[in-house]
Amino acid sequence: MQTTTSATSTHLTLSLDSLRAVMLAYFLSLLYTFWSFCRGALFATLPPAARPLTLPPRPPNICAPAWEGVFAAQLGISGDKLRRIQDAEGCGDNDPSCWTGGYAYTVSSVTWLECARSGCLWCKFIEKHFLDRIKPDWSHGLVPDLHVRVGAEDSNIGNGVNWVLNIFVRYRGTAFRKCLSVHASPDDPAAAYIEGRIRSPRVGTPKVLAMAKAWLEECTHDHEVCQRTGALDSAPWLPTRLVDCSDLFRVRIIETNGNLLGARYVALSYVWGTRGQLHQTTTANLSLYGSVGIEVATLPQTIRDAIHVTRALGFYLLWLDTLCIVQDSPEDKIRELRSMRNVYSHAYITIDAASAASVDEGFLQDRSPVNPEATLPFICPVGRGPEEQAPDQERVGTVYFQDAVTSIRIQFYNRADDSYEEEIRRSYKSETGCRGWCLQEASLSPRYLVFDKDTLRLRCQAAQHKVGFRGQDYQDHFPIPHLYSVTLQGTSPPPPSTVTPGSREWKATYNTWQTVVEDYSRRLLSYQSDKLVACAAIAEAFAPALGPDYLAGLWRSSLLFDLAWESQETCTGRQRPREYPYAPSWSWASAKHGIHFPRLFPSLDFDIQVHAVAEVVECNVQSEVLRFGPVQPGGYLVLHAVLFPCTWESPGFDAYEKRTAALAEDLMPLSDSRKVVPAPRLKVKLDYEDDDHLQDIYLVPLGVVTDELIYGLVVARTEWSVRRQSVELAARGEVYERVGFWREEPSHLCWTTELDVHFEDVCAYMVPRLGQDTAKVQIVLV
Repeated sequence: MQTTTSATSTHLTLSLDSLRAVMLAYFLSLLYTFWSFCRGALFATLPPAARPLTLPPRPPNICAPAWEGVFAAQLGISGDKLRRIQDAEGCGDNDPSCWTGGYAYTVSSVTWLECARSGCLWCKFIEKHFLDRIKPDWSHGLVPDLHVRVGAEDSNIGNGVNWVLNIFVRYRGTAFRKCLSVHASPDDPAAAYIEGRIRSPRVGTPKVLAMAKAWLEECTHDHEVCQRTGALDSAPWLPTRLVDCSDLFRVRIIETNGNLLGARYVALSYVWGTRGQLHQTTTANLSLYGSVGIEVATLPQTIRDAIHVTRALGFYLLWLDTLCIVQDSPEDKIRELRSMRNVYSHAYITIDAASAASVDEGFLQDRSPVNPEATLPFICPVGRGPEEQAPDQERVGTVYFQDAVTSIRIQFYNRADDSYEEEIRRSYKSETGCRGWCLQEASLSPRYLVFDKDTLRLRCQAAQHKVGFRGQDYQDHFPIPHLYSVTLQGTSPPPPSTVTPGSREWKATYNTWQTVVEDYSRRLLSYQSDKLVACAAIAEAFAPALGPDYLAGLWRSSLLFDLAWESQETCTGRQRPREYPYAPSWSWASAKHGIHFPRLFPSLDFDIQVHAVAEVVECNVQSEVLRFGPVQPGGYLVLHAVLFPCTWESPGFDAYEKRTAALAEDLMPLSDSRKVVPAPRLKVKLDYEDDDHLQDIYLVPLGVVTDELIYGLVVARTEWSVRRQSVELAARGEVYERVGFWREEPSHLCWTTELDVHFEDVCAYMVPRLGQDTAKVQIVLV
């Protein structure tokens, strides 16, 4: 009996030990499963080939949670791109929970601050940019968590999507977001995965210029759209003269005369400056410059730099206006101005000396050094890149963070002590970008190598390369590739128009034209008389689609649309010029400041019908010499329209620089109803502020978009219009001058709400009269 009991006890003991072993094994398996799950979640945002098997040694300035988390996930860049959850409710664009993709994690705010205090670069970066707004508060014993999501948002900016990094942080119900551009040095291991490059301050070194040459070769060999440009023809068009730069110490002016078949040339876009140039081609030295040449050391620095870049790119022919146009020959100037479109559209590449305010400054000097906001390690993914490392080997590179400049709108400043010229220079941040003549040089060139104040970049019809990326470029605020490839075609003479007026293609081209004119109107010109000639090449390029008749900056085919321009909202202190007007008052070219077109075709996908309520009877404008250039005095426009007399209701302008105009009288009804239509009040935008003293003013409706918009001109009898009241014009009607613009739209379409203006009241007052021929009169605008 005792033996049996002992055996039973031994058996129970063995069973308990086995049970403990089984339970321990089970617990270990659960622990391993949990660890595997956490590890899988940690790298879930990375594709299988990019998930590191073994992390490299952790740097001392990165905490363990960050190294094993966000850095192991390559800052969320290598995984799925960030996507906004469309049906997410109750959270804004800054909330990390409203996004998917990238890498997301949660950390205790205490742990985060402890890591930051211990020197972790990542946690210190989060602290620097979010701590002041988060302001951790543990006074109630609560330690809220910090929710973070890091990744690259899917974007069409530039050539890749890895340049703009988004960091989302939520703390106690408050969410923040920061956008950063990510860069790597060209020779760094991270360069194989990060497309942005840290900006090189030395833009004139052989290494950087070799990079530009490689970009150019990629453009001409790999870009189908760029291969269709005229500059790549087997027998390209050539200018009358070119600068032969084959000798780096002495250059010559050569006449092409069809003797340089197959030759390629480079064009230069630059600012002359206030001083005259010592070396200009004239009738007296043209022969000498062609035979003996010009010593390069005596040329201004910008031209010397252009010669150096031309040779570094592999070319020896250069075109620039001061040497290739005979400056004292009006006949030669006219002939060459007629060829400006071809000069730039057939150049193989145009060099833009954007950083030089004058021809004496040059543009190859070192730029200011880069000061990134953060410098962090980057774990290069396994099995990716040009040099695949072993599966258990990780390489660590370095990346740099800078603020991403994502806005492309031009910011105008409104300081009382600044002139209009200073406002323009500051807003464009480029010397050539604020000059009127340089716009056609930029917009007509198929490839554009820009030496701006920060870096070097190449823009073509298919891509944009930059030595260092800082978000969208502030100069590219209209689609130049679209402008060249769709409208210009790069051929000479212009191709026949294949665009049907009113079609989707026509609207797109017309909207682009208005965008270009808005840009051009804000730019600076040394002589106001150049207002039309400095953009003549651009107008010639648009003529196949919008022309053919070009009337002092407006197109006959869309004249009632083109009249709908208004002064730039924030340009203050506009005083009517006292000198001779170089364009009629109804042309945007008469304004000495920036103008804006209200978009009559904001959407290309909707059939928006603009109903003309005025009729163009006659438009008489005579060009001086160039078809798209300056016009002769005496141009006028005759309209058959309704005149609504009005008066100024109150002195001064409102916050939007508009005056309130009250229509002069109540109108009796057109039907048997006895209800009188009261005279409404409208906000009008004067072209010049000092015209607010005029009393004999009228509103002239031009067009109506049903239920959306009614617009027209403000005209007046001015001193100039009285002087132009000749017998010839008086026979055509009363003579007026344009002094402003007005438009009314429903409150839900307005960007401002003005309680004293009602779209319905204006339509009820005006529209019934607009359909009556008996209510219309013939007026002459000068």
